[in-house]
Amino acid sequence: MRLPAETVLESQARTTAENAEFVAAIYRDRGWRSIILVTSREHTRRAAAASRSAGMDIAAVISASESVRLKPGDLIPGAKGLGRWSPVLHEYVGILWYMLSGKLDPSALTG
Repeated sequence: MRLPAETVLESQARTTAENAEFVAAIYRDRGWRSIILVTSREHTRRAAAASRSAGMDIAAVISASESVRLKPGDLIPGAKGLGRWSPVLHEYVGILWYMLSGKLDPSALTG
């Protein structure tokens, strides 16, 4: 895959919030007005909100990923259904944690 020369792949962060902080520093240093944020479907909401909370104007793009096909049985409580929902639950718990710890401005969720 060929990426433009301006592409920045930040790889030092351990969390989404750190990633947003590290990229925001690059954003300010280079005088960028906006960026394209590429992330997974499940992670888009938190990554975009963290980036906006860090002061960036972003356009979020969902990366190509495996399609998830939910069946009616996946909506019934149980281990199999919960397993299918775990990435989504992880993101919502992450959003709540970031809001409670002051790393995410709730207004950034509406972007």
